[in-house]
Order: sequence, then C-alpha cells, then structure tokens
Amino acid sequence: MNTCKTCRQPLQRGPDTQRSGVFWVNCHRCREKSRIAKRPKQGRHSAHRSSTSATPSTPAASRAQASYADILHDLFPPYPARQSGRAFPASNTFKSTPSQPTNNTHNSGPECSVCGDTFPSTHYPRIPQCTHDPRVCRECLSDWLTSQVGNTSWDRIVCPSEGCSVIITHDQMKDFASQETYTRYDDLSTRSVLSAIPNFRHCLRSGCASGQIHDSGVEGNIFRCVACAFLVCTTHDEAFHAGETCDEYDSRKTAEHKVADDASAERIAGTTKVCPGIGCGVRIEKNLGCDHMTCRRCNHEFCWQCLAPYRGPRGIYTVNNSMHEEGCMYWRAAPGAAAAAQPGRERVVISLSPDPEPEEEVDWYLTDRLFDRERAPY
Repeated sequence: MNTCKTCRQPLQRGPDTQRSGVFWVNCHRCREKSRIAKRPKQGRHSAHRSSTSATPSTPAASRAQASYADILHDLFPPYPARQSGRAFPASNTFKSTPSQPTNNTHNSGPECSVCGDTFPSTHYPRIPQCTHDPRVCRECLSDWLTSQVGNTSWDRIVCPSEGCSVIITHDQMKDFASQETYTRYDDLSTRSVLSAIPNFRHCLRSGCASGQIHDSGVEGNIFRCVACAFLVCTTHDEAFHAGETCDEYDSRKTAEHKVADDASAERIAGTTKVCPGIGCGVRIEKNLGCDHMTCRRCNHEFCWQCLAPYRGPRGIYTVNNSMHEEGCMYWRAAPGAAAAAQPGRERVVISLSPDPEPEEEVDWYLTDRLFDRERAPY
C-alpha cells in the first residue's frame, strides 16, 4: 500500500495521483501544508514594502504575494448566488436590509364608498355640481354609469354618492364612462332630442339609424328615407302598402283580424271552461294535474269534467260523489240506491270499528239472506 512519507497515511487515488496515474510522494494535505509554509510571511512592514514595490511581472511572483485569505478562498469558495430577482455578493457576508411593509391597498388615501379600496385623492373624479367630497373611485363610477344607461332614462342619471341627486351631464358622461357606454348614451340622447322636433321621423327599416323631417302636407303620407330609400306609410306608421290605398289596406286588415279573432275564440272555447262560481265567469285553462280545479280569481272549487262544486250544502265534500253529474266519470250512486233497485236484497251496515258514532263514516256492504257480501257502489 502506498503511504505518505510525511504523515504515513495511505494515499488516495484521485487527489493523491498525478495525471499519469502515478501516486505523489506525499498526500494532498501534506503537499498543501508544504506549499503554504514555503510562502514568505508578510508583516506590517513587508506588506507596506510590497504595496510600494513594482507589480510582479511573472505569474509565479503574483502567486508568491497571495495572502492566506486568498488560499482559503481557493480551497473553500463561497456559495453560488441564488437564482432570484436580485444578485447576491460574491463574498459570504450579506448585508441585511429591513423588509418593506406590505400593504394590500393600492396607496394610502380615501376609501371608495362602493368597493371599499383605498386610492390617492386624484383617483376620485370630482363632479363640479356636487357639494360633497368625491367618494367613488374612477372604476366604480364607470361601472355605475354603464348600469344606469341600461336601466334609467338617459336624462335621469345621477351621482352615485348616497344622498346626492346631481344629474350627470353629457360632458361628464364622456369623461367618466367607457367608450361603449358613452356611444350608447349619445345615441339615446340624440334620438330623444330629435324626436321632440315636430314632424321628425326615424326610418323603420331594420339596421337603419337615419331620420328626417317629413311634412305630410307637402309630401303626403309616404315617407322615403334619404339614407336607404325605405318607404313608410305615415298614416299607419308601418311599411308602405304598395298597390293599396289606405282605405283598402284598412278593409283588408279588418277582415284578416276578424278571421284571426274567430280562430282564436274557437281555440279558447275548446281548451278553456268558464268558472261556474257565482259572479265570476272567467275562463280557465287546465294544463296538467287532476280534475279538482280551483279558480284563482274567486277560489271556487269544482270538477273539471262536470263543473260540480266541491263545497257548499250540495257540494261533493258535503254529500258524496253522487253530486257529480251522471255522465261524469266520477259519479257514483248514493248509498241505498242499489239496494232499492234490487228486490229481495236487504241492506246491512257493518262497521269496522267496535263502537261507531252515528255521524262516523262507515263502510257499507250489501248482503242477501245468504250473507253473500259485495261492495256497494258509491
């Protein structure tokens, strides 16, 4: 086994071998100690002299002036810089920097009364007519204007601050609303202003936004759009009826309406029934469910098949199913009617309870003298 001649420790293949594969005489630790010991020690005066001397011209001279700290730096290099947003210094000493306080809001400033976030004062649009401080941020004001254009008359949109009734003007809508909202607002306001002009009419053709002033006394009852040449009858305010006068058009429409009304009345009569409630008379249509109907107008309950009432002195609930009309699918003969129609059979009451009350409903059976039982229809 090859051993170091200085420390007598076994040599290791790798750090103690040359490029040719032959072992060094000494181990790498002893070789490093010998190399450090051979370098001259630099004291205070020697360091001063070396600083004032000329720069060594050979690499060997430069290595001779290397300090002990440089050797440690070569043997133990610093940790590599972390892959982050900022680069770390090459040395192992780091300067600690105080952490910046985190803030979830955008900036310090007033709080928006709608979204609750805080913004700088410049982020709150000011409406000149308002007497209060602005409390709604720019984004919330834009959203408010968009919702109001779709749900409120264009000339009744007010400031979103609570208790404020200042009307938003056309210029303010242009400054604070989105381009799409402002375009719609401008179109609605323009149409409203033009509609107030006497004899002004919009083109009725789908997709045409043109309009013009039409004088019926001069141009008659035919409106011709200057943009798309669409013809409109100003008497009926619809597309012009070419080939017919207004009287002929009215006669044709009256006949068509009568045919449609008759067909509608026939359909209504076949699918609905008049409520039999006293003084009601409303037509009721059954779409699903059982035949026990209840009128929503007068709360009258009746049978859909025969219109028999369910309540009252002669109602189905008060008497029994014999109150249905005889042709109704729910009609049953009154108790005792079947026995009266069959001579030689007598009616016997058999109760399923031990002590029935007189007014208690019991199951009725018909039996002959041979006690041949069968259920009586009712």
